[in-house]
Amino acid sequence: MNRSRKVLAVLAALVAAAYLGWRITYPGYEWRQKITVEVDTPDGPVSASSVAEVAWWATPKILPEASPRDWSVRAEAVVLRLPDGQYLFALVGSAHLVARAVLFDPLPKQGDPYLVPASRMRRFNGETHDVPPKHYPLLVTFTDIADPTTVRRVDPGDLAATFGPGVALKRITLEITDEAVTEGEVEAVLGWLGEYYDKRLDGNRFGTINTTNRFANDLSAGRFDTEK
Repeated sequence: MNRSRKVLAVLAALVAAAYLGWRITYPGYEWRQKITVEVDTPDGPVSASSVAEVAWWATPKILPEASPRDWSVRAEAVVLRLPDGQYLFALVGSAHLVARAVLFDPLPKQGDPYLVPASRMRRFNGETHDVPPKHYPLLVTFTDIADPTTVRRVDPGDLAATFGPGVALKRITLEITDEAVTEGEVEAVLGWLGEYYDKRLDGNRFGTINTTNRFANDLSAGRFDTEK
């Protein structure tokens, strides 16, 4: 019995040492970030947020053309309800890059241009930063919220053209946070979203030049919820 315990203890120590060595050689970093969209309306200002979880980590460069890093993201679109039952969605796109773009401009000159910012991200915890227009997420709405094919692009500089007079984007902000990742808010509005995890919003399985609805064909459920 004692010998078995010693063997198990040695194996556990070897596994722990191997894991520690791996993490030192190939470090990983994760954080949560909140995107908030603020809009002025005739009824007063409204806002909505979504919290995403982002991770970046170093990877072994087995082949010369292989990337030395990888990433993952769990995120939902921001869902903002406007007057007259209208909705504005700020889609998931380059959510794994927006904090890097907003908080590190210019980028650090030394080290990996992705992992170095990732390693410093938590230093900004609790700070709110304006997202510049060039890094805005894609904004969309639906002419008929029950029909995915009616998705329409929204011009961030002219919300009134889509939603009517007096509606204007005030700002979009980014915050590094410890808040829980947003879940279920998009699907609560878009009840059909789960049916589109394997096809585009125009109903086609893949992107195609033959579509009659180019914008809907360019979008998938994953732009609204990465879990779909």
